[in-house]
Amino acid sequence: MRIFLITCILLIMSGAAMAQEKFSSDSFEAITIRKAKELELDTKTFQITNITGPVDLTLISKEEANNLDLKADVLEIRYADDISKSPSFIYMEGNVDIFIQGRKILSDKADIDLENGLAVFTGKIIVTLPDSEPITAKRMTLNMNTSKLTLTDMIIPRLSITDPTP
Repeated sequence: MRIFLITCILLIMSGAAMAQEKFSSDSFEAITIRKAKELELDTKTFQITNITGPVDLTLISKEEANNLDLKADVLEIRYADDISKSPSFIYMEGNVDIFIQGRKILSDKADIDLENGLAVFTGKIIVTLPDSEPITAKRMTLNMNTSKLTLTDMIIPRLSITDPTP
């Protein structure tokens, strides 16, 4: 029980670090697309709306360390208004792969609401954190404003703790 509790605390601390970036709908300045099969662009606003793939792109942040690498079979981007450069909502489906600051999330589907700071991942989820074994779950909700991470049906690798005193 003690090991499980410590593991959960470490997982929550890692999730909190992931959420400390405080992403919002104005966090990103540009999109770099490395790979896409098809792209839909609104010619009035010059906003990318749908990308089918495989898709491989980076949302360029105001702070380079917060750049968000996204890969998926299908990626849909929504904006708060016609003049926004930064997405307010991102829908991803199929082979979802997200990378930021040494943290990687793999899932079947992702709904990322940047305007409200909420990300929901579903399907087979694998979370890889720096210096940690992968954590798996069937559903993960990350509130990027409160740093609250909720995992459903998760499997956490065992954590061994040894007492350093003889």
